[in-house]
Amino acid sequence: MKKIAYFLSAAVLAFAMVFTSCDVTRLPEGTPLQEPFKNILMAKQNRDAVYALLIGVESPNNLNTPDIQSDLYHLTLLDNNSLKGLYAWQEQSVLDHDDINSYYASYYQTLMQANYFIMRAEELLANEGISKTDADKGLLKQYIGEMKTIRALAHWRLIQRFSKPWDNATDSNPQSGIILMTSYDPLATAQSEKASRADVYKAMIEDLDYAIANIPAEANKDVKPAIYLTRDYAYAIKARVCLTKQDWQGALDACNAFIDNYPINIDGDAQAKTKSIHSIWRTEDSPEILVRLRATAQQGAVRSSVLAASHRLGFSSFKDLKDTTRVWAVYYQPSLVLEQWVADLYSSNDIRKTEYIGQRGFYKNAWGLNFHTLTKFEGNEALNVDPKVLQFKFGVHLFNVGEAYLIKAEALAQLGKTAEAAETIVKFEKSRLSDSYPDPADFGTKDEVLEEIYKERLRELVGEGTRLNDLVRLGKGFKRTAPQPVFKEVGNAIFDKPSAVQDEAIDLEKPANDKMFIWEFPLRDRENNKHLDDNRNWK
Repeated sequence: MKKIAYFLSAAVLAFAMVFTSCDVTRLPEGTPLQEPFKNILMAKQNRDAVYALLIGVESPNNLNTPDIQSDLYHLTLLDNNSLKGLYAWQEQSVLDHDDINSYYASYYQTLMQANYFIMRAEELLANEGISKTDADKGLLKQYIGEMKTIRALAHWRLIQRFSKPWDNATDSNPQSGIILMTSYDPLATAQSEKASRADVYKAMIEDLDYAIANIPAEANKDVKPAIYLTRDYAYAIKARVCLTKQDWQGALDACNAFIDNYPINIDGDAQAKTKSIHSIWRTEDSPEILVRLRATAQQGAVRSSVLAASHRLGFSSFKDLKDTTRVWAVYYQPSLVLEQWVADLYSSNDIRKTEYIGQRGFYKNAWGLNFHTLTKFEGNEALNVDPKVLQFKFGVHLFNVGEAYLIKAEALAQLGKTAEAAETIVKFEKSRLSDSYPDPADFGTKDEVLEEIYKERLRELVGEGTRLNDLVRLGKGFKRTAPQPVFKEVGNAIFDKPSAVQDEAIDLEKPANDKMFIWEFPLRDRENNKHLDDNRNWK
């Protein structure tokens, strides 16, 4: 444990979890450098440290940052102007918003630590003066494969947000991508230029192919769901990368390599299917989960800031000021609430309408001001420290197999295999619907099946940070529409206003070519690196 603490020093943890922007290619001032790995045990300990960093980086709270700008949510009066600038697309706020800086810094910190591990592990592997068994050598290659998968993931997250999408035209432009970090050399790369989008994608594929070749098929599967990265997860990230690169065959092949290892429930009755879906996010023992990072009641679990739920003592009445009785109650006090159109996207026979976006009571659950919220993130009660106090904690899911069905269906449609695409998406929907299943023949054209796939991406991945990125890669703008009707009632009851959602930006409309769909590099990084400042995203 001392090695882990040393590797992720207090300065590094503060950087990673508070997420202040900095020159991404440098260590925080005062961070010690760790000595070379002397044995396999040191490699294992430092591997755990990188995984610990990944928990905060891949949590829904970090991933959801882009979707604050999207058409998924309305901002409530509980926000206190923390998110308003981002939500309302105020240029100066979006230009250098703390949440964007945090997102950027967190993934470059992940790249730095992954590169450091790879450097030390490769040194140990090559050092003939240190005794190693063949099993040790295989394990080191596996660990390097895991870190290269993390490196590919971090590059993929960054290039979605800080580069325009793949377009088969400008991808080889030397300034079209992001800073590519494939080695640990902070001082030498402090003034790195951006790499081309094509070079970043090439590096991601190379990292993932190494991982697929060096992580044994059954490695890290002794615990289910896996708490360390598996070969299947490397394939899953490759499927994401190929999808956004418009390499449809690559995306299809990657999905086919692992999708059947994670069964979905298509034959059960409504009760069995409800239990299956419930087990994904609420008990977290579903066979659909590829990787869920280690989480216990004491560490590793996270909460959702969009759900914003708490279980605590409070006054029994909000109308009678003389009633000072205090009782335990559940409160929902979100800054962001789902738009009405999102709730309407789920049919009445869609089990996810209860499991993923069920209705709860705004502010205090018992008051009955019910609205649709992200109940998929209400937490795993097994992670409560005190079984009598709900804590709404859950583990960080790195990939659930439902996403693979969505990627596979889209890739098939883009390859002109419309019938197969329709069969794939209908098979997946059958696992989410209680009855009245669609017929693949209902989707006769490529455009019809793609439209259904994009709706399914929203239904299945809601709250997981995919909406704004999908709008960008598909070249779509948006217009915000009406909030859930209950919020007029909520406003009158709690805020003495006609609505509890902020009126500003409710009717906001953004065309697909608005520059703010892509984020600008943080101010401090532009100041420290003239190449970033000379080749800004916003010109």
